[in-house]
Amino acid sequence: RVDIGAAWGVASLPGEPGLDAGAMLHAAANGDLAALVVAGVQPTDFPDAVAARESIEAAGFVLSLEQRVSEVTERADVVLPVDLLETQPGHFLNWEHREGRVNRVNKANASPMTDLRALAMLADALGSDLGIRTVKSAKAEFDELGAWDGEVAAAPAEEQAVAAGGDGLVLASWRLLIDGSAANDGADALKATAKPLVARLSPATASGLGLNEGDDVTITAGGGQVTLPLFVEDSMVDGVVWIPGNRAGAGLGELRVTAGETVTVTGGAA
Repeated sequence: RVDIGAAWGVASLPGEPGLDAGAMLHAAANGDLAALVVAGVQPTDFPDAVAARESIEAAGFVLSLEQRVSEVTERADVVLPVDLLETQPGHFLNWEHREGRVNRVNKANASPMTDLRALAMLADALGSDLGIRTVKSAKAEFDELGAWDGEVAAAPAEEQAVAAGGDGLVLASWRLLIDGSAANDGADALKATAKPLVARLSPATASGLGLNEGDDVTITAGGGQVTLPLFVEDSMVDGVVWIPGNRAGAGLGELRVTAGETVTVTGGAA
């Protein structure tokens, strides 16, 4: 808090915790937030895609910063188009917080309309000052803050009993490199190279459920269902089912649960 306050040039930050994305959506649906600005995310990116979709629809005003038609643009009151990733300068941080620079493919536009530039213009129109408006200034602010070097709270270690049947299997998931992301819309040749969409079980768990490789299995949780062909994975631990995080047409959020929670697995299509 002290480091951020110093970087922003303020004496102190508010003592009350702020709202994360899920809390913002909930507040907008309840009328506690008057408007939402949504950039580069879809309802299927959230743990509860159904609730995210309903919150965006219920919000009083929605402004979308987007590169292509999406579920959000279809529900937005105003859409501000921004340039594609391959035309924008910038940096990514991976899951290990290692930095990678975006290699611009198209450099014809010397002044691309980045998300940051659009936000700065919006702030200007509202009579405010965002404080940064270029990729270079944003990068400088991130570098000034640096990586957190204080104590980090350990994740809680919870032991879970291995499920004997299809009820109470632990859900594991991860996004594939080529998946149902809106960024792949129209890239049919690229999507044709994607790995097959399957659910994975260990041999013992599959046998206990009377399932064979290639059978359709339905994963049920949180009011949603996903049906995928089964792949029996020798390296899987028992009592766990793995599914891709954002399969084409339905993300993990349609199940309304997150990885680590329990789900029900049955044979056959829903």
